[in-house]
Amino acid sequence: MSPRNVFLLGPLHIQDDANPPPPLRSQRTAALLAYLVAQARPVPRDALAALLWPDADLATGRANLRRELHNLNRILPGCWQIDRQAAHFVGSGETRIDLHEVRRLDEAGQWREAAAWLRGGFMAGLNLDGSLEFETWLSGER
Repeated sequence: MSPRNVFLLGPLHIQDDANPPPPLRSQRTAALLAYLVAQARPVPRDALAALLWPDADLATGRANLRRELHNLNRILPGCWQIDRQAAHFVGSGETRIDLHEVRRLDEAGQWREAAAWLRGGFMAGLNLDGSLEFETWLSGER
């Protein structure tokens, strides 16, 4: 089986030659994917809803989040640990994340190999209007 590559450095791109993923539904789908992958820990669902839909009431934010998590599970099946309380990107053996690959190769002193993964700034082109907290986090990651 060929590996599935997720590129967060530069514009978001998911490469899976064997099973091309469905398209991302929205900028919020991309934002949620990037946030969960970068966090590398379970994130409470209520916190995610507030982060991505700060102007919505909690019930609406939760419903929106539920739809986006379902979409992420279709895009990257087997990579998520999702329960009623939290969501967590756990990856899978055949999924490679450019951000993780660059860090791993850099720590191993394999700078040329690390540089080959670089395509631009973290989530280049992503803007999530209406979510100051997310935009602040994204600016810090970049």
